[in-house]
Amino acid sequence: MKYRFIILILLVSKALLAQENPEGEIFTYQEFMDIVQKHHPMSQQAALMVERGEANFLKSKGNFDPKTFGTVDQKYFDGKNYYSQIHGGLKVPTWLGLDIAGGYETNDGLFLNPQENVPQNGLWYAGLSLPVGQNLIVDQRRTEVRKARIFRESTKVQQQLMLNELLQKAGKAYWDWFRAYHAQEVYREAVEAASIRMDAVRKRAVIGERPRIDTLEAGLQLQNRQMSLRQATLEVNNTALELSVYLWQEGTLPLELAEETRPPEINTALSADFVPLFNDSLLNNHPALQQYRYKVQELELDRRLKRERLKPELNLKYNALLEPMGDETWANYNSANYTWGLEFSFPLFLRKERGDLKLANIYVQETQLELEYKQQALNNQMRSSINEWDAVNDQLDISTQMVEDYQGLLNGEQRKFNAGESSLFLVNSREVQLINSRIKFLELLSKREQKELDILFSQGNLFSIY
Repeated sequence: MKYRFIILILLVSKALLAQENPEGEIFTYQEFMDIVQKHHPMSQQAALMVERGEANFLKSKGNFDPKTFGTVDQKYFDGKNYYSQIHGGLKVPTWLGLDIAGGYETNDGLFLNPQENVPQNGLWYAGLSLPVGQNLIVDQRRTEVRKARIFRESTKVQQQLMLNELLQKAGKAYWDWFRAYHAQEVYREAVEAASIRMDAVRKRAVIGERPRIDTLEAGLQLQNRQMSLRQATLEVNNTALELSVYLWQEGTLPLELAEETRPPEINTALSADFVPLFNDSLLNNHPALQQYRYKVQELELDRRLKRERLKPELNLKYNALLEPMGDETWANYNSANYTWGLEFSFPLFLRKERGDLKLANIYVQETQLELEYKQQALNNQMRSSINEWDAVNDQLDISTQMVEDYQGLLNGEQRKFNAGESSLFLVNSREVQLINSRIKFLELLSKREQKELDILFSQGNLFSIY
């Protein structure tokens, strides 16, 4: 079921219906971007990505959780107890690679394996197992925890990248709507002026002060303006729909702009103070580069683990034994009662291990090269965005002056027309030039704000501003 909601500026106010501001229908850029960052589904998804990193880190630490265990194995046949074996205990892995274990076992039966014989009261044991060769310095468990810690940090960077891209697209949609709305206002004013002029020309033609052909020209001019206004209205509606794609409530309910909602005045955008910056620290802190660095760190951990596989496996196990005897249990402890064991294995050619290590080295080198390429690409992208912003900003200054000059020409031509020293054709021509210059000015203003977004996007900095 599709939910349709009306978006006003009051949407982002804490007092939704208590706002008495007469400009309440204005939807500002900052309010729009706040809604996008807080409530858009992709923003919610980015937050879930961080939670996934935390969950993955918690899961990896489970490799070091203490474990209790127990087994019961019995056989009865033909009225005889062939064997009964009961075994239970606790195993505690440690970060040093050492596993500590303790437990109790009791075994009896007519056909019990002799090596399973224990005292009548059973047998306590406590000891340790330690890899003294391979896995002493680093092993799979510790590597997984370290990688999960890196992954947890990388999810924060991925969240920043997702927000950076989302806010760039949303911001550009807003400035398209801003341009389209104010262009519609320009054409609406032009229609109103053409309508007033047509009425005035018709009245003067009736009394013979203007030729009849001027009424035809005024009518055609009005019709052209009306067609332009309808096209501008269509563009406003379409850009409003594009803007609504980014408007959500709590990531679940889509929102739509009300027809009466409008952007702020042009002077608001003109007064925005932005100075593009370029320095190495901005580039080095870019989330995309940090993501590559995290990837290199993960591959370094894999390489270190592969290097560890070149060592022989040599595992030592030792357990002290103690017969439970009530209050005298510890008094009867004898260090000569123990079990121990040693395991050894080593592949003669190490072809698999050497191949894995070589591949790990290649993966690290490939990622480092990708990091260097990405760094240079971002550097060029940032410089290019700043150059484009400078160029558009200069064009905007020129366009501002052109609008003022065309307005002066129109005012002068209008005075000459009223005095009978000019023609309707020249007045219309001056007005068309003014309209075109105002539309061009709006395009440049919108483009400048979008280039500002490109600069912040290339710096990976949008998410920290809104």
